[in-house]
Amino acid sequence: MSIGSAFSVYTDSIKLPPLLLLETPFVSMPALFESYYPGLSGLFLYKFNFRNDLYIKQITCPIWIFHGTWDTVVPYGHAIKLKQQVGERLKLITMEGVNHHDCSTKPLYQQSLQAALEWYEKQKV
Repeated sequence: MSIGSAFSVYTDSIKLPPLLLLETPFVSMPALFESYYPGLSGLFLYKFNFRNDLYIKQITCPIWIFHGTWDTVVPYGHAIKLKQQVGERLKLITMEGVNHHDCSTKPLYQQSLQAALEWYEKQKV
């Protein structure tokens, strides 16, 4: 889920896995705060910035992001920005009308996850 993306992206930028799957990730903690309170994020000092936007650039494997367009916890725009950071290595699975907590229950999520795992299995051979 979203906060777990911060730990996954950071760790995987060091360990360099063969595949990274992320569900509803955010760009950074200041950017997420900015989504809720535009213009105010600069007023706060963050103990942890969770800069997914910086660390995700260091990951060399394919990345799959699952994100719903009705997400009110982590707005869908965060997935778009991460896609722009990484480019073609990042496959964005957009789930129309899906909120933050429903992603994994949707057929598109399950089908795409299966496709990602099948791709990974083929790479191991």
